[in-house]
Amino acid sequence: MISVLGMLLLVGCPGTSSVPGDPSFPGDDAADSVLWLRFGLVGDTHITDSESPARQVRVDNMIMPAAGSWRPQEEYAPHVLDATVRLLNDIHAGDGRAARPLDFVMFLGDATDNAHYNELRWFVDVVDGRPVLNDSGEPDGRYRDVAREDNPKLSFQPEGLDVPWYVLYGNHDALAAGVFAIDRSAENPLDWFAPIPPVYNLLVGVKNMVPTASVSPAVIDGLGAPMLPETYQLDLKALRRGTVVPDDNRRFISKMDFMAEFFNSESQPSGHGFTDENLEQDKASYSFRPKADVPVRFVVLDTVAKNPYFMFPAHYGSVTVEQLLTVLKPEFDAAKAAGEYVILFTHHPSEDFNLPGSEPLISTGIFRKYLTEQPNMLAHFCGHTHLHKVNMIEGTYSYPEIQTAALIDSPQEGRIIEVRYDAGEEAVLLSGSAFSHIQNPTRLSETSHTLAEIDAVVIEAYGGQSVSDDAKALEDFYDIGPVTDSSAKSCTELPPREFVLKLNRPDYTFTQP
Repeated sequence: MISVLGMLLLVGCPGTSSVPGDPSFPGDDAADSVLWLRFGLVGDTHITDSESPARQVRVDNMIMPAAGSWRPQEEYAPHVLDATVRLLNDIHAGDGRAARPLDFVMFLGDATDNAHYNELRWFVDVVDGRPVLNDSGEPDGRYRDVAREDNPKLSFQPEGLDVPWYVLYGNHDALAAGVFAIDRSAENPLDWFAPIPPVYNLLVGVKNMVPTASVSPAVIDGLGAPMLPETYQLDLKALRRGTVVPDDNRRFISKMDFMAEFFNSESQPSGHGFTDENLEQDKASYSFRPKADVPVRFVVLDTVAKNPYFMFPAHYGSVTVEQLLTVLKPEFDAAKAAGEYVILFTHHPSEDFNLPGSEPLISTGIFRKYLTEQPNMLAHFCGHTHLHKVNMIEGTYSYPEIQTAALIDSPQEGRIIEVRYDAGEEAVLLSGSAFSHIQNPTRLSETSHTLAEIDAVVIEAYGGQSVSDDAKALEDFYDIGPVTDSSAKSCTELPPREFVLKLNRPDYTFTQP
């Protein structure tokens, strides 16, 4: 077997060869450009209760769509989030170099890994700067046989984000393991569970995923998971079925629970995008305008699969006809009436909007066609794939669809985005640059970065399923043929990590700031 070190030398470390420096923006040199907005993007954090009995770790990378069911770096996720927040604060304040004040930070969904309440609370507390102990059931992480400074299972004090922040609803915030629908019919959330397909039953070891259970099909405690020394992958032979200390905070959450928890936050804005109207309607789409003197409206669209069927994978994105008529169209119309441009945020990219659902949906092609017909459409930002990717969606008003990598997986990078207006060119300039906590890591976030690199190399070297295989795997699972259509192919792929784009909208009149 090839050693981990050998694989790293053979194929290179995904993160170390491309560690970003200070974000740079060629748009700074545009003589007539005026900075309108600067904001941060943070992709899928996947804060994970590694000890939950409601996990499918036995099928990690074995069967679609179980890729990422377990990761060697998962226990360090709160520390990676904290280190990322610290770097964003440094960028905002300067920290010995030119400050680039941020207007806000957007978290692109999948705050949690398994739709657990404790995972969500840990996420909010890290970004708020409240003490966090990411240990559940019996707090046995303190007994781990490592130096205190190397133990990710001890209580720690995050720094907290110094700028306003907003959040998206992702499939891992809604579904068990980000995949399977949760049965929330019981009055008591402690009794909620997720039935899984029969093909999974023997592999996982249970018929239902129950996070509050006292028995786990694969016990992982605070001392850590058994790992193979050659690859740092899970040692399946060492896993055992057994009892665990139940924890009510492991309970599954609903969309309402998810949104409401952001009102239990000490940072700004209240609700972090969600409003009382969101809670009343149980809908996770919203819009905001961060600066009154800048004519840009941000629209957040919930693309989590609506009312998915039990036991069928539903991690892909979708947009319903109702959302087109009651969210997108009214938001674009209101923006036009106010002389505003629109920037769209979704968790999922539009490339997987062609899959089946329980409600009438619009396809990838229709979604893109609608947006390219809007003269005030500027850009679409999303996460989900754990990859950096930039596509120019072509049409009457071409726009970029920009995917941002995840914090949980290599390269553990986010983006800084600047929006400028160039009066001389009568164009909006959109520039982006990647950043990573590894520029100024904490001890534990650096460990996570190394483990994430190893995990990526091992999966690639041993033929494990990657996120990029997702569409093909879904085609095979549903037996529906290719999940693209002719209108969905009208896009051009651009360099993924750094970009400067000029968007001309000569026939659109915006309100001058």
